[in-house]
Amino acid sequence: MDQGNEATQHKYTSNPFAAAAVGLGKALTVNPIATLMLFVPLLVIVAAWYALFTVFYLVTAANYTPVWMTIGSVALAVATLFVVVRASLGAIFVLKASYEQNTTTTRQAMLKGASPYVWRYLGIIIAFFLLFVVAGILGGLISGALDDASAVVIVAAVVILAACAVAVRWSLAPFVLVNENAGVRASLKRSFTMTKGHFIEMVGVIIAQSVISGNGLLSIVGSVSGLDTRYHEIKAYQTAKSAKPAVNWMNWFLIGLFALGFAAYIWVFSLAADTSNDPFNFSSNSSSSSSTTYCYFDDSFDYSCADNESACKAIADCKSMLDSRESFDSLLDSYNVD
Repeated sequence: MDQGNEATQHKYTSNPFAAAAVGLGKALTVNPIATLMLFVPLLVIVAAWYALFTVFYLVTAANYTPVWMTIGSVALAVATLFVVVRASLGAIFVLKASYEQNTTTTRQAMLKGASPYVWRYLGIIIAFFLLFVVAGILGGLISGALDDASAVVIVAAVVILAACAVAVRWSLAPFVLVNENAGVRASLKRSFTMTKGHFIEMVGVIIAQSVISGNGLLSIVGSVSGLDTRYHEIKAYQTAKSAKPAVNWMNWFLIGLFALGFAAYIWVFSLAADTSNDPFNFSSNSSSSSSTTYCYFDDSFDYSCADNESACKAIADCKSMLDSRESFDSLLDSYNVD
């Protein structure tokens, strides 16, 4: 396809739901069977894992774990990676074929179509994995220097969001890989360049396609259809050197909802972190005389608490009972427990 036709074929669809629907609609129109059948291999894998866990539960109940269970788990893990990678690439290949008005089958998409890109696609996955590993290490180092639990949670959230921001800028890398036959580094770099100035729309379409596809549970193709539309439309208008289109309000709306949910989660987690500073939940500071919490531990150093002394005594494995944090810590020290 020449650059002129590519530049004029697409109108820029800033609305994230419309962008996701455009890609999925085209795939369902040109390659309906391949689009729907890509989900079947994943269903087979899920059924296999369910069967394996059922057998594992039965043999574990009999206090016996045969060697073939371990071998089967490893083999199924490898098969799962194979199917997930092939299905993901197959979805991108179906979208590519549909964009070019070519027909394909599920088998062609997952095997022949995906084969040239498998190792490079794994390289992109590893790059994403390393991104979050580095973010986790960095967040751990910073958090380790802080004493306040709330500050630790906030730092962790900031580091995670920063890693997610880079991941959003890299999100078009698989589409660059398949459509332009680029290498791992070139795909990541090209994606980062293409998404410059489109961060809000990228986040919006990622959320929208997750909603439309049920986070991939309803349609594998639908779970990446919005990113495919973004790739082709950004490429088209950048090739034509057109002015950047306005950002549709729905992108901001979805991001606002996500931000509110994330903030609520961090707030709840921060509260939990604050209360967890006293893991035994002593409430001796209360003015009520009935506020004392009796804590005990058994010979295996399993800890628990009771609301009153009689409840603690009623527990068969209650070896020791304490009514203050100081005495509890003192007894722990006598047992050399950290």
